[in-house]
Amino acid sequence: QYAHVPEPLALWDVWTKIAAGPVAFEAPSAGFALDWLTLQAWRRRDVGFATLTHAAGVSSTGDPALDSRLPFDESYRIPERTATQVARAKLRGSRIIVIGTSVVRAL
Repeated sequence: QYAHVPEPLALWDVWTKIAAGPVAFEAPSAGFALDWLTLQAWRRRDVGFATLTHAAGVSSTGDPALDSRLPFDESYRIPERTATQVARAKLRGSRIIVIGTSVVRAL
């Protein structure tokens, strides 16, 4: 999908500022709008955070036959702490806000 770009892309060209390890085939694009200052501002407003890892797969290979088989399996890891935080928030009736479809798929 980056064939229109004349030069090779470095990891930092397609990765977000707040993402952890580069395990996905495509960047977690919803995170492009976020930065550490935004997260700090939310934390000052007492917003809680939980993390997970989701290795988002490719959205298109460029081959129609292969694309018809998408999506491929995607690995994810939801830490015990995150699962506990989500469960507690649900029990309290608190809002759970996720950023990005890959997070929704993992949950």
